[in-house]
Amino acid sequence: MGTVKFGAILNEVPQMSVSPDYPELEKLCRSCEDAGFDSAWLMDHLTWGPNDAVLECWTTLSALSRATSRIHLGPFFLCNGYRSPSLVAKMAATLDVISRGRLELGIGAGWKEDEYRAYGFPFGLPSERIARLDEAASIIKLMWSGKPATYRGKYYAVYGAVCKPGPVQPGGPRLWIGGGGEKLTLRVAAKHADACNFSGLSTSLETFKRKVEVLERHCEAVGRKPGEIVKSVTLELLLGKDEAEARENERRAPPSRSPEARFVGTPSRCLSFLQGYVDAGASYFMLHVEDLLPGMELFVKDVLPSFR
Repeated sequence: MGTVKFGAILNEVPQMSVSPDYPELEKLCRSCEDAGFDSAWLMDHLTWGPNDAVLECWTTLSALSRATSRIHLGPFFLCNGYRSPSLVAKMAATLDVISRGRLELGIGAGWKEDEYRAYGFPFGLPSERIARLDEAASIIKLMWSGKPATYRGKYYAVYGAVCKPGPVQPGGPRLWIGGGGEKLTLRVAAKHADACNFSGLSTSLETFKRKVEVLERHCEAVGRKPGEIVKSVTLELLLGKDEAEARENERRAPPSRSPEARFVGTPSRCLSFLQGYVDAGASYFMLHVEDLLPGMELFVKDVLPSFR
């Protein structure tokens, strides 16, 4: 099957609202580490509604970095509008030190307008948010260069900003750009990303293929080789020992926001399903991992080892 990596999204809705219990979240993260997942991710949201309790992403990642020892950790994905890029660069370098080089830095332009408004962050048009993301990625990478960073853009500026101690990982943590906008966001990914997840939502195989092609065209335009960027996709896997059990697990699971990217079936059929994405260029899968998604033990036992 070839070497493919798997990330676990730990606090996906509705689980983050139902049970924002840090001890349970830490237990789940350790279980993913023991099971052989390559990374664990937390969504960067501050609220979903007035009655929801949500653990802040970066603070929680910092705690998880000391509760684990092997698994990589990252935000899925930082909302660029919530923190200045120079501060993000400094925070990321610090967490990379604390975690001994296990940070994956995911960042996106942001989309949840009601959350912006509630917390007093300016929202702006999509084109503005993506232009800010472009400048932010430039500043973050400059801050990790080991030299004082100076940058003057339309939205951000730094003047001799120093980032010491620097990240443990040479050149800094892998920079992920999240989002699937084909005209603007994927152009930013082509310029800056070490890895790209085409959407925070799930993506069908046909959509994934199209976005890979678009990203490759943007890479050619900016003089990068498409193979330099890891392509990932977000999926839901509901497995059962047989089809009847898989369908029962589907019945018990929360409704999918992207049914075309939810697989329901046996481990053997799941292997073929995932291989379709691998053949299309995927080398990293982000999986929703919750107590509300049964069958994950079958994935760990019968699916994950085939990609090692």
